[in-house]
Amino acid sequence: MCYASGDYGCGTVFKINPSNKETVLYVFTGTEGDGAYPSAGVVRDSQGNLYGTTTYGGANGDGAVFKIAPF
Repeated sequence: MCYASGDYGCGTVFKINPSNKETVLYVFTGTEGDGAYPSAGVVRDSQGNLYGTTTYGGANGDGAVFKIAPF
């Protein structure tokens, strides 16, 4: 199991703008029910929300489904 260390913890969700500037949207910690190690890609719904999964973490340690809403 990952224990958050360094700037990128147990994985990150980020965006890159057309000028190649990276913005971190979320850093997973793998603690207290948070996910760890995002896997695969994300999917976007019609409202712009992003959904993805993590391999570890979550309520029972078996991974989590996450949602990131647009700003």
